[in-house]
Amino acid sequence: MKLIIMRHSERDKSLNTSEREQPLSKTGIQKAEDAAQKIKQELKKESITTIDLAISSPFLPAIETLKIISKVLDVSETLITEKLSPQFPRNLEGIQNILKRFTDYKVVLIIGHNPRISNLCTDLASQNQIRLDYAQPYLLDLNIVNTPEQKLQLDYEQTNHYIGRLSNIRFELLKFVPVVAGLAIVILQSIFNHNSPQTSNNFFFISNINAETTFVIGLIGFFMTFGITIYELRNSELYDAALNRAAMLENLLGLPGGIFMDRPKAEFEIFKKLKSQPNNKSGLALIINNVFELFTIKHDRGLGLVYGAALGGWTYIIVCSLVSIIQIQIPIVILLFIVMFAGFIVVWMFYQHDDKRPRKTKKYTNFVKNYQRQEQNQENYLEIE
Repeated sequence: MKLIIMRHSERDKSLNTSEREQPLSKTGIQKAEDAAQKIKQELKKESITTIDLAISSPFLPAIETLKIISKVLDVSETLITEKLSPQFPRNLEGIQNILKRFTDYKVVLIIGHNPRISNLCTDLASQNQIRLDYAQPYLLDLNIVNTPEQKLQLDYEQTNHYIGRLSNIRFELLKFVPVVAGLAIVILQSIFNHNSPQTSNNFFFISNINAETTFVIGLIGFFMTFGITIYELRNSELYDAALNRAAMLENLLGLPGGIFMDRPKAEFEIFKKLKSQPNNKSGLALIINNVFELFTIKHDRGLGLVYGAALGGWTYIIVCSLVSIIQIQIPIVILLFIVMFAGFIVVWMFYQHDDKRPRKTKKYTNFVKNYQRQEQNQENYLEIE
């Protein structure tokens, strides 16, 4: 099925009416006519002159856009549905259920409103966010999923897309959080150094000028970073579950040597040779092994070091500001201990997550069992025949 997803053309916002009743503006009419010609040219490349089904929102801008396209291309059948109206929630499954009723149709046109129509386009195309402009058609070839094998294939493609989106979010946060924390430390510390009296002892001391403001900034940065850290831990759980799901799908699809099913385990350890012998059960040996276990090369432990350093940096700003406000002096050793302890807590949180294996969800486990049962029933039916 060739699917054409399109946002309605530009409406006349000068009229004092609701969006449901607003007609197209003169510019909107011209854009709709241009879009119709563009669709005609694209379909002509495949010797297609007819749109088998047009699905539209009941709002007037979408209806008028459809009428203009109908003057340029033959539209065999029209379906008006509230599922494409602006108030209807994002619902890929609902649109797919509609399309399943027309699996024999070659060309289907869908006209709706932003952001729903752009979200639908993004979901069906399995790409990063797509935003359609007025009367902008988006053409794609869609395979309607009916058989268990098609469901598995679609699930596998969407899972891969989901893993990619989670990875992109992770990389964006990794670029943002450390840079902000580092710049804050450099800028605020330069202000402190400029205003602080010179001291020659081994104690840390800063001026109380701007200390109150800096303390508030430090608290805000600390809690924002800590919140992002918790968000990342949850993302790690979703990421691991998606990897596990992709591996199971590769197994069901019969993909030997799949990138997820045969994913290599994390075996490289920076201090592997320094770890005690496994037969040594003494308390000291266990402590040494647990400490060096932190340096096993794994994704989440790297994330823990990055976010731990960022959180330690904000802790440094908070402590220094507080010391200046209450006018006391503390040894730099104590300051370093507090900063490192705050960072170590974050590292330990990611370390704890790394030791948990992703679990299969009950819903997906049932889907796998049902699929395997259908396969077995099909084999038994063929044997009887």
